[in-house]
Amino acid sequence: MKSLKLCRIIYEFPPTIGGSIIHTIELARQIAPFCEQQIFIVPKIREDTSKIDASFPFKVYRVGYFEFKWLEHVKSKYIKWLPLAPLVNFSFALASLNKCVRLNKQFDLDIIHIHGIGIAPVAKILKYLTKKPVVIMIDGSQGSYSTLAGIFESILIKTTKFDHYFVVDNGGPALPKFQKLIHDSSKLTPVFINIDTDKIYPKRKNLDLTNHLGLDNYFVFISIHNLESIQGVDYSILGFKKFLEKYNILNSILLVVGSGSIRDKLETMTHKLEISDKVIFTGAIENSSVPDYYSISDVALSTSLLINMNTSTVEAMACKKPVIAFDCGNTRDLLIQNMQNGILITPGSIDELSESMLLLYNKIELRLKLGENARKFVVEHRNWKHRIDTEIRIYNKLVKYCDSN
Repeated sequence: MKSLKLCRIIYEFPPTIGGSIIHTIELARQIAPFCEQQIFIVPKIREDTSKIDASFPFKVYRVGYFEFKWLEHVKSKYIKWLPLAPLVNFSFALASLNKCVRLNKQFDLDIIHIHGIGIAPVAKILKYLTKKPVVIMIDGSQGSYSTLAGIFESILIKTTKFDHYFVVDNGGPALPKFQKLIHDSSKLTPVFINIDTDKIYPKRKNLDLTNHLGLDNYFVFISIHNLESIQGVDYSILGFKKFLEKYNILNSILLVVGSGSIRDKLETMTHKLEISDKVIFTGAIENSSVPDYYSISDVALSTSLLINMNTSTVEAMACKKPVIAFDCGNTRDLLIQNMQNGILITPGSIDELSESMLLLYNKIELRLKLGENARKFVVEHRNWKHRIDTEIRIYNKLVKYCDSN
């Protein structure tokens, strides 16, 4: 098996925090032993990132690009529908194109791996200039966030050909959509969200964190998600309100961990529901702190109406936390077996959510059983070995075909 020289081009990268970012970096760490050279091309930002970049087991190259900041004012004031993200992504893609061509001359790359559909427009040019296979990783469908973005995404997939497509099956609409758009099924490989269960594992209760957040003697429900509409954290808040109101259980707290565009809206919501003293917003945390936050919690909530097979849900299961999740997408078939390694409820049902919260509040034996089975499932079915073996096999096949032509 050839030791590969691999270049990844990715727009979202630390210090930005998010599930897809964590997933990509962990993928790169896991595949590193099979690479002679692994390079990341990422956006250059205003702050100093030298310490962050030096911490990775791969070389990070940052490139400057046009951010179109002046258009943000135009968008907010006059043209609300203005698709600003594609412009920014295309600007970064062009800057990355130049950098990647130069790095190919320096290192003679084997594979160019693009992460995210926004960079797709330069794929054909990259392939022409470098004569190397170009593949893409798609973490989800932008159509979940915006109809216009979904249409633009479909056009890009139809008009841009890659040598291979890796599509993350997170239980949402992404995989079925791209299976229809990419007619050559031999070029599409579905992959799951995998995690390193040696790093994300059940820890002893972090008493310092408990004291810091004032959670002594509280039963803690936790939601660790980006605070964006698609994640459905508002349903967790509504379910918790119903739980408090219906069952009058005062020694319980909802811990909302994460940041995003609707944080202010969610905080206002807790004030209107008169439960702001029972809901704690922590903001974003480092991924290394995730096991500590799960260590101080009792039950995890995943209440998206679209995707509940995301990184946060899998991490909760790896930490032996019982998860209550809306039964949407392929969650039932691919991740959670109801009452075996988690609890699945009707999407959007606040009554079922509050009832399940009460069930787990009262049944410690059930919490332990679901948590144990959840960890076992993740260790057996979401480990990295099969994923890395699959990607290396595909890489080598593409390199061999490229060399023979």
